Amino acid sequence: MLKIKNYHDITISEICKFAGYNRGTFYNNFNNKDNLLEFLIDSRLNEMVLHLNKSYFPYETYSSTLLIFKTLFDNGDFFQSLLNNNTIIDFRYKTYEALLNGHYKKVSDIPQNLEKYESIEEFYYSYVGSAMMGITMYWIKDGMKKSPEYLTEKFLEIVDTRPHDLILGKIPFRSSRNNDKKLDPRVARSKTALKNALIMLMQNKKYSQIKIAEIIQLAEYNRSTFYAHFDSKDHLYKYMINDLTTGMTNSILPLNINHNKLERKSSNSPILRLFNYLYDNRYLLNILYTDKNVPGFFNEIYTSLCQFFIEELNEREKIDTEMYAHYLTSTLLNTKGVWFSSKLQYSPLYVAELYEDLLKTHPVEKEI
Repeated sequence: MLKIKNYHDITISEICKFAGYNRGTFYNNFNNKDNLLEFLIDSRLNEMVLHLNKSYFPYETYSSTLLIFKTLFDNGDFFQSLLNNNTIIDFRYKTYEALLNGHYKKVSDIPQNLEKYESIEEFYYSYVGSAMMGITMYWIKDGMKKSPEYLTEKFLEIVDTRPHDLILGKIPFRSSRNNDKKLDPRVARSKTALKNALIMLMQNKKYSQIKIAEIIQLAEYNRSTFYAHFDSKDHLYKYMINDLTTGMTNSILPLNINHNKLERKSSNSPILRLFNYLYDNRYLLNILYTDKNVPGFFNEIYTSLCQFFIEELNEREKIDTEMYAHYLTSTLLNTKGVWFSSKLQYSPLYVAELYEDLLKTHPVEKEI
């Protein structure tokens, strides 16, 4: 049913009718629809992990990578239905966790040059798992039209050639910082106050429970001012997210408009600028990642960053640039996730240098 209908629009009655069972049978096995979905996801992912571990090819990188993509391909309808359904927020993370803990950690070892970093196990395995997850997202977004063999070849090309010159600051960016036309100071002040009020309310309430009346009361504006700028709460939310994602992509670009001036120092690298920006916006990001009822947040931030890389990389590399853009986006955001989960005990510079070393390091298989 997920192929034809949004998850939240599907009723238990429809599920029972489709399956040929009554509601009594449903409630004998599951408490609610979410309980059924969780069972479906966990069962299918466990089956996949068992198959991968049973069929794994030690020290045969191509064969073992192809096995992963073939397994995903054999479950293509399942993945497309759930990953394309933006309302099922946990599925992407569940897939990543299942493959990471159930398979990747069993077959990958931490390279010696990375052992100098604290908490490297969390960062390294997150990088490995999210790299594969990024390629999977690219594949599903494209309708899984490309063969597992193509995915394997192009993925290993990225792993082996490590075409990371752009994100490492070794070649210039094409884009300039996106500086919008200056708003009327009064308009800018009103929009900022309303945005900040929404952020403050989200600290203590789920987004879905917040009302416009609460926003304008906290911002100390009236309804007419709100509606002069925004059509709805969701419109304000989208403005807030657009402001955040534009800031993210701007942060990667150099301040100097002379793009021919390359920045080789890690202290002023594109990666460090991005992690500094994430740190500066940690309050908002923590709220957004915590509230699972926030509409489409991860997709917005993922899509914006990925599109930025696609446009920057287009025709620069001989690799599949769209695939590589997903690779970068996924690994960057997951590195951010591990960092924030550590309660930001490491500096932006520390995490930026660690991520640069992850980019430069070839994965190592465990001795089995």
